[in-house]
Amino acid sequence: MLDFYGASKVGSYFYSSDNFSEIGTNFTAISWHSFAVYKNNAISVPKVHFKEGSRRVCVDSRGYVHKREIIAYPVISVIIKNPAILNDIGPRQSVDINSVIPFETKEPVCIDLFIIPKGIDLNEFLTQHDSSVELCISTNSIFMPATGHAFEYIKHNGAQFPEIKSINLNGWTCVFRISDPPRFTCATVFPDVSIISYDLKTVAASILDRTIAYPTDDPNVLKKTTFRERLRNIQKQESPLYNNGLHD
Repeated sequence: MLDFYGASKVGSYFYSSDNFSEIGTNFTAISWHSFAVYKNNAISVPKVHFKEGSRRVCVDSRGYVHKREIIAYPVISVIIKNPAILNDIGPRQSVDINSVIPFETKEPVCIDLFIIPKGIDLNEFLTQHDSSVELCISTNSIFMPATGHAFEYIKHNGAQFPEIKSINLNGWTCVFRISDPPRFTCATVFPDVSIISYDLKTVAASILDRTIAYPTDDPNVLKKTTFRERLRNIQKQESPLYNNGLHD
């Protein structure tokens, strides 16, 4: 989807930061750089390069994927309104087939690529981290300030949940989510193929600081909190100091 995405003469390319902006049209290749680099006890996040010959635009995701902020970080989204365009897209270079996530579709589709902090596989993420629920139930609209971080239930071919696949690359879990395109992509600014890259400095807060509610021992009482607070409690309980009784 990135390094060997073929030429498309109908594509538009966008960057979602504090504002949503179009960064160009008709690029012929996308590549993903600076992955898995440690710096200041953090993980360097992807830089996405949009390329067409000598014309190149680098989108720096800014910030870091923190192990202390465990969410699925969105790297890039591909929205395909006209699946027939896939017939005209071929590999740009030879690739290791084991690193390819295949899919087929006859309907409009959105493909999102996420990364999870290193050392956490998809099963652990889905079963041990509350924030993973957003991966399964909400479109990428929640990551985007331009939509007001609006929550929109995700769907895929009439089903309630998206299709989720993952691959492991040197301890990193890359998650591909396949779903129907979000409502905001119905706007005419989005052509047959649209590519969105994300500023990761905005996405952790959009998930972790959302208000959530969960049941208590009293079935009539719900407790309000945030994913960040829930994550903090999990990390506190996993701390050696906490387990040795050295906690409040």
